[in-house]
Amino acid sequence: MAGGHLIPALSAACEVLTAAEAAAMLDRTPGRRDDRAAGALAATFAAGGHQPGAGVILVAADGSVADGRHRLAGQVLAGLTLEWIVVRLDDRESPAVVVTQSR
Repeated sequence: MAGGHLIPALSAACEVLTAAEAAAMLDRTPGRRDDRAAGALAATFAAGGHQPGAGVILVAADGSVADGRHRLAGQVLAGLTLEWIVVRLDDRESPAVVVTQSR
């Protein structure tokens, strides 16, 4: 596998998350939730500025949010139920994808 990297198995689906579910995901994620970016997103979401399924949330195998923390924090601050594309990494023993770089 020279020149390649193992990528964990993953699954992706549109998921409707309540503010409570988003908060639970954030509780498993280190970092602050009440920062300026989350506040700005909360205002946008409250004004109807979220297209269902338009944002991606990346969840690590341990359940923490690897990408999308500000989006979820904004959702929690707005107190809304929103639809996201949620990509979950899986570290179980399963066939992995090998990505190689061509030069």
